[in-house]
Amino acid sequence: MTRKQYWSMNECVFDCLIDEKRTRAFQKAIMATVRPGDVVVDAGAGSGILAFFAADAGASRVYAIERDPIHHENMKANIRRNGYENQITLLQGDAVHLQLPEPVDVIICEMIATGLIAELQVPVMNNLIKYGKTGVRVVLAKFHSFVDLVSIDERFYGQRLKIIRHEYPDMDTLTASPLSDKKMFLAVDLSQPIRKTLLKIHTTLRVNGGSESVINGLRISSLTVFYDGSILDGTYAYSYPLILPLEDIHVNGNEEFNVDFSYRLCGGLRTLVYGVSPVSQ
Repeated sequence: MTRKQYWSMNECVFDCLIDEKRTRAFQKAIMATVRPGDVVVDAGAGSGILAFFAADAGASRVYAIERDPIHHENMKANIRRNGYENQITLLQGDAVHLQLPEPVDVIICEMIATGLIAELQVPVMNNLIKYGKTGVRVVLAKFHSFVDLVSIDERFYGQRLKIIRHEYPDMDTLTASPLSDKKMFLAVDLSQPIRKTLLKIHTTLRVNGGSESVINGLRISSLTVFYDGSILDGTYAYSYPLILPLEDIHVNGNEEFNVDFSYRLCGGLRTLVYGVSPVSQ
């Protein structure tokens, strides 16, 4: 009997793989961006599927970076199993610091979390962009994030729970009711180095409505713009909206609210501080 150890974070890798909306969107963007003969890097390669797409698009070499040693060993087997040994080179290490063997034409990096609050997209891109040739093409080119005020059903199993939550697009019971206008607070060009990472946001959101309602959530959502101009919003396993709980705010009619929050890009939820208050009359 052969004993084998598989991925240490199987749920994340598998969820991304089977999320067809996400994965097909990346496949389309990669096929439109990679040109025959290109040198490509794919950071945080996971299952390896995005590196496979780059090879299929005609890349001469794809450097697939994976830090986790168990991921690394299983990707190595899958590269061999699918006949990509002559195109894909697997590199083990931390993509924030890893040195690439040569300059690259295309960068693929999907370490995205809503609002760029978590994961490591920014520090990884700041490293990889140093290895880009003149005119380097970044598949995940731009990332925009928005904020609005919402009403959510806080009942779970007969209890009322105020908790940080996600709005998965395939689960209607988690869908929030929008109560305010929606404003962009972040527009990032990932083809350029990003040095300022501490965000301090102050904006005013207006509630428009003639009936009484209760604001109990602050929603952060995001939108990806690929190199080819195609776009992708939240999916089951990619950048789904994040809803931060609020103490109940009762509104009746048109009112304005100050929204203040701050966090460090890719610093995690522990760096996030937020608050909502009525605009003084």
